[in-house]
Amino acid sequence: MRIDGIAALYQLKWIKFLKSAIRKLQSAIKMDRSTQKLTTGRIP
Repeated sequence: MRIDGIAALYQLKWIKFLKSAIRKLQSAIKMDRSTQKLTTGRIP
């Protein structure tokens, strides 16, 4: 394999990793928001 091919593979792996990390962060933020709504709804 050429160096270009290896670099492209690493880039693809990094992009996949970053995308999954962003998805995890977004889902965590959504969960945080929903729990905040629940707590603020309970306390008047």
